[in-house]
Parts: sequence; structure tokens; C-alpha cells
Amino acid sequence: MAGQGISSSKFYINIAGDTPSSNRLFDAIVSHCFFVLISDDTELPFEDTLDYSEFCVFVHASDVEYLLNLLCRIRQKKRTKVWERLKEIVLHVEYHHPSQAGMLWI
Repeated sequence: MAGQGISSSKFYINIAGDTPSSNRLFDAIVSHCFFVLISDDTELPFEDTLDYSEFCVFVHASDVEYLLNLLCRIRQKKRTKVWERLKEIVLHVEYHHPSQAGMLWI
């Protein structure tokens, strides 16, 4: 049920927790959702490989009250561009056995 909700969403809002080992980022990528991270400071995996500004929105915790306005201002053209980029990225992060060339963790 949760997977259906995610796959029909345009945005995946995540409040940073106390552990960097969450799968939420990858859930958003595989679901082709704009990843919205509410955090004042965080490190993301594969930062040397992925340009997160291409498919993420970063919001400071103090600005969360403006989140809805921020997301509503993202135009359809930008959302489509992000969606196309996520379709490319998913090929590099989705689990395959055996591993395929181009996977980020190989």
C-alpha cells in the first residue's frame, strides 16, 4: 500500500533523522519522486557522483512553514526534467543480481 502511494506521488518529503542509513532517498529515486529533505545539514551517499540539486529540494528546518509554497512554485517543466533525470539515475542505484556495469557501488 505504501509503495503505491509513493509511486503515485510527485514529491517525497523526508525529515532527516539521526542515522544516515535510511533507504528513503533510494525509495524516492526508484519511485521517480522529487526528493525533499528537511534538514539543516546532512551528508548524502555518492555526493561525488550524483548532483543532488538535479532532483532534490533542500529545506532548512526553520523554513519548513514555507514548504508548500516552495513546492507549488516548481513548474511542470522542471518536474518533467527531474523525472527524466530520475529515470536515468535509477539504472545506477536499483539493485540487480548479478551487478551490472555502471552501478554506483561497484
